[in-house]
Amino acid sequence: MRLSIVLSAHNKAHYLDVLLRQLRRSAPGAELILVDDGSTDGTRAIMERHADRLLVTGDVWEVRANNAGLAVAGGDYVAVVQDDDLILAANWLAGCASFMGALGIDVLGGRGTGGYGVRCRPDEVPAAKRWEAAGAPPERLVNVVDGPVADGDQRLFLLNLTKIFKGDVGRTLHTHVTTCDMAVRSPWILSRRALDRLGLLDEAYAPLMYDDMDYGMRARAAGLTVAFTMIPQFGRFGGGSAHLYGEGDVSDRRRGFFAEATRRNFARLLGRHGHAFQAPDRVAAVNLATVAFPVLVPDFVPEPVDRLRDLLARAAAWRPDAG
Repeated sequence: MRLSIVLSAHNKAHYLDVLLRQLRRSAPGAELILVDDGSTDGTRAIMERHADRLLVTGDVWEVRANNAGLAVAGGDYVAVVQDDDLILAANWLAGCASFMGALGIDVLGGRGTGGYGVRCRPDEVPAAKRWEAAGAPPERLVNVVDGPVADGDQRLFLLNLTKIFKGDVGRTLHTHVTTCDMAVRSPWILSRRALDRLGLLDEAYAPLMYDDMDYGMRARAAGLTVAFTMIPQFGRFGGGSAHLYGEGDVSDRRRGFFAEATRRNFARLLGRHGHAFQAPDRVAAVNLATVAFPVLVPDFVPEPVDRLRDLLARAAAWRPDAG
């Protein structure tokens, strides 16, 4: 079984080497396709040391940059990883591909949330609903209600079905694979069947935001299975994209840019898929399997580390100038 990873980055030289070393260790043998998205800071030189295939785009942002990588990926399963998510699970891609094949899953989100939605009158705010999965589960599922978006005389609420783990997780994370309507990315795994049937990400969502949710809804409409789990990871590693925002007017422009992309693309998502959104009392979260992810300690963290909580704290304490 062939496995591929696509990761695009713009000006992340300050921590990218550390992140890519960990990515290689966590998914040995996978084809690593790196996309330098218009960087000016040495990102390309770092990518050249790690990539099986290096592509260069002209600062086109996530959707188009990821599509460039997906278009050349040769894997039976292709993971899309964001450039600030440090994966903390050993052999996660091979393990996920194995159960995806066994369970017929074509789109898998690994961040631990699955999106649902509901339309209702403006005076109706959906109550949070909790699902306790059957069989002494290792986590509970909590329906977290995001802010509403007006849609004529109705409103749509995004409901993030979030996994919350019970107790202190040790060196192995036990979690469920749970069905959902949408699966958010990173790490986000697509089967070859999904790519062949649906094609690439819809670049109408460029430069960023909601292309992953759109893909999941398209997959469900095509009769494919969409699910999510929780792959151990540390998000916003190395500060993420915060350094790109700058200060003063630059920061204000960036915030405005993201706000406009969010507004525009959410409206597009609603216009295309609003008919498929469900009310909370109709949502059925089905656990397809229980899986285990052995925790992989990064090479910059001194051993021993016995609990995932401690590992996350040590990863959070790392700084680019320390590695």
